[in-house]
Amino acid sequence: MGDLNLFDILPEGERIHVLDIGAAFVEEPPYQSLLKAGRATITAFEPDDQARARLLEIYGDEHCILPNFVGTGEVRNFHQLNWPITSFLLPQNTPLLLKFQMLKEVMQPVGQRLVETVRLDDLH
Repeated sequence: MGDLNLFDILPEGERIHVLDIGAAFVEEPPYQSLLKAGRATITAFEPDDQARARLLEIYGDEHCILPNFVGTGEVRNFHQLNWPITSFLLPQNTPLLLKFQMLKEVMQPVGQRLVETVRLDDLH
């Protein structure tokens, strides 16, 4: 049996709804081929204003780009790191980062702030 891809099993005309949490990216997202083929709709969460503006510019009004932090619906501590796309809500696990080449260097803490999170179940 040859390699099977998503286009082979997705019925003609059907679209996949991609949920992208922390949608800022440096390169093409992994679902780019679905977008190019018109086979995906995106709901993206990106709280960084600059990254969200870039996503809106790239994807346009056809897709939904939201400014929310996804979590438990509670206020959480957001850990800002030197490479913004590596910032996150969880505390840094330095022993784990040290197991990867150059990961610790792009994940240096530069600040923290409290943010409100939303639960996916609470969104329409």
